[in-house]
This record gives sequence, structure tokens and C-alpha cells, in this order.
Amino acid sequence: MPFENLSPGNREAALALILRGRRLIFEIGLDEDWYESAANTFRNPIDGGWRFGTKDLRRYPATLAVLLAVAGTLHYREGNLWSHLDVSGRSSRMSTRSS
Repeated sequence: MPFENLSPGNREAALALILRGRRLIFEIGLDEDWYESAANTFRNPIDGGWRFGTKDLRRYPATLAVLLAVAGTLHYREGNLWSHLDVSGRSSRMSTRSS
């Protein structure tokens, strides 16, 4: 997929355009490459850890939707998706887990 080299803002615009008019995110043919591309927006470039700040979550909704859809397909195990994304806390307030 050609989006891994785009800036987060340009990646968001491209994903929003691709998702426009789709009823299901999976109609675009998601795979590991889509996951890695979307994950680049929410990973800390220094340590590779996840960063799900409120500002980024609001700024990149299409990218987040793709990330969660592919993560659910690739990494959902025994009723748990969130530990792979290193997220814990209340459903109304996402926060990264410190470990």
C-alpha cells in the first residue's frame, strides 16, 4: 500500500477518500500492509510505543478506523483486542497503559 510514506495528515486524507461511500471498512481489502501504514500515525517514532492522545484521535478518524479494523482481524485473541494496542481504561476515555 502506498500510504506508509505519507505524512499523518496526508495519510488521513487518502484513507478518508478511499473509505468514502463504503458501507464496511473491509471493502477496501485490508491486510498487514494497511495495518502498518495506519499504525505509523499512532506510534511513537522514538520507542515504537503507541500514543493515542485525544488530539490525534480527533485529527485522524479514518486512520483510526482502519487501524482498529485491521487490528481486530489480525490480533484479536480470546476476546481481547485492546492489550495488543496497549490500551486500557474506561471505554469513554482511552489512555495508554504505562508499563
